Amino acid sequence: MKSIAAFLFLFLVVPAPVVAQTAEEQIVGAAEALFGAMERKDETAIRDVMLPNARLVAVSSNEWGTSTTWTNVDEFVDAIIHRNEDLLERLWNPDVRIDGEIATLWVDYDFHRDGQFSHCGVDAFHMVRTSGAWKIAHITYNRRLEGCYSPLTPPAGRRRP
Repeated sequence: MKSIAAFLFLFLVVPAPVVAQTAEEQIVGAAEALFGAMERKDETAIRDVMLPNARLVAVSSNEWGTSTTWTNVDEFVDAIIHRNEDLLERLWNPDVRIDGEIATLWVDYDFHRDGQFSHCGVDAFHMVRTSGAWKIAHITYNRRLEGCYSPLTPPAGRRRP
């Protein structure tokens, strides 16, 4: 009986060792945290991972040319939390570059609305390490409807494009 009590004490009371993340994992984690916050429509979590003056630039191309849409954090948060649809953005193939307190993350993504494929593209993040945490300073991304291939399995209950 004492051995069971000792086991339970070690298992339930003694904290498990914390595995340190590499800077690359932290940077990818910041992007994944943003995507998770978008999915939950969590304004606080979105703002927590972004610098207050961060900007987003969406690039779209069609037969008439290329357009860019600039968005600040407040506009982005408002657009996300007031959507009447479920959002899911997933990333893969991250390319992280770091120099001191700045980093870039170039990553492929796919985007789903209400369980249906919407578009794919590349997200290019610029991040700054401040107070020990990586924060998003800028995101530039493009949107494509063709040439989309995700190596990820289709989301549950959702179909691949």
